[in-house]
Amino acid sequence: MAGGLDKAYGDDPVITVTYDRDGFRNQPDLQDWDVVVTGDSFTELGYLPQEQLFTTHLANLLGLRVKNLGVSRTGT
Repeated sequence: MAGGLDKAYGDDPVITVTYDRDGFRNQPDLQDWDVVVTGDSFTELGYLPQEQLFTTHLANLLGLRVKNLGVSRTGT
């Protein structure tokens, strides 16, 4: 974060964030999907583990495969 505090997130747990081969927050084995969600950093959520993404919650609630096409720093 430009101009942010270096220790602002020091107490947060360490997580591993993964991206698919196209650079999106999806499971690597996601080959087909029922719903696509596009958006900015709210959709990408690069600071949360996969199980906490709203697209993961949406997939679990609907019982559908959801593809996350979020990209940070793009705005809506």
